[in-house]
Amino acid sequence: MLQAGGDGVTRDISATGVFFKTQAAVSEGESIDFSIEFEDAGGKRKWTLACSARVIRVERGSDGFGVAAKITESRLASEACP
Repeated sequence: MLQAGGDGVTRDISATGVFFKTQAAVSEGESIDFSIEFEDAGGKRKWTLACSARVIRVERGSDGFGVAAKITESRLASEACP
């Protein structure tokens, strides 16, 4: 989820960068904040990776935008699933 509004689907992620598809328009060089949510394999914990990043590439497509961003800061938090 982009903090400025909009959802996305992560395609690739590494320790230093991410590529995701979104309907939200962003620009190269822009600073963005986003979070990625996932559960562990047993479904017992929900993890949230909150990130700040700089957009390094935007690919415009018929189904939205592909965004490549360099992660500049990240924080990982977890909570028990209900």
